[in-house]
Amino acid sequence: GDRVMIKPNLVACPTERLSGGVTRWEVCLAVYEAVEAAGGRAYIAESSAAGADTEQVIQKCGYQGLRDRGIPVIDLKQKENARCVMEVPGGVVFEKINTWELVRDTDVFITVPVMKTHDQTEITLGLKNMKGLLSDAQKKAFHKEGLVEGVADWCSVLKPALEIVDGTYGQQGLGPIFGETKRMDLICGSKDLVACEAVVGKIMGYEPEEVMITKAAHERGLGEMDLGKIQVLGCAIEEVASRFKRSCEITIEGV
Repeated sequence: GDRVMIKPNLVACPTERLSGGVTRWEVCLAVYEAVEAAGGRAYIAESSAAGADTEQVIQKCGYQGLRDRGIPVIDLKQKENARCVMEVPGGVVFEKINTWELVRDTDVFITVPVMKTHDQTEITLGLKNMKGLLSDAQKKAFHKEGLVEGVADWCSVLKPALEIVDGTYGQQGLGPIFGETKRMDLICGSKDLVACEAVVGKIMGYEPEEVMITKAAHERGLGEMDLGKIQVLGCAIEEVASRFKRSCEITIEGV
């Protein structure tokens, strides 16, 4: 009976849907089917980057096919008349955040990011993925006033119940949009988002304390980042680890 929002990363229109820049619709479909089987009322919702057309990304990346099957795929930017403000008790950067009524009224959040690097935060996974549930003006404010602690503020309010990382095709280098595709053939997940991101970051070649959002969320008590305290099921980290190029290692001619 819970209202369950599945939140992919559809940040902007990629050159190709398997570029590693956006969450594959196949992964969201699998999550949707699992939620429905468990008795939840699931929907997929996203608001792309500030200035980006979410509907265009939905069409380009195959999510219209889910709609054609009767699965709700919601472009939050088309709900401009359903905006609201959510309080952030104890917020470090923000005391109030602009979002949508659908976000406010959701019972359970499942964040489904892609495994990729980021030019400001080293990597971008499920915690930062929740920034897509902000109005464009609020997204810009996060980057201006404090992205790392702002994400921690936001996730302390929403408290996603589960993170499922689409690591089938990731992206390295100048992410979150212009990076190089890196095929990993992985799916990683946890009910502890900080633990999930500590493990995935390690797979990508980052120590947990190197990733600002992971560290900030851990310090807020949002999860565990000590790899020695995290039980990893399935493949061991060492079996699947493959270092991702960092954004600072990439040069673009003329830039």
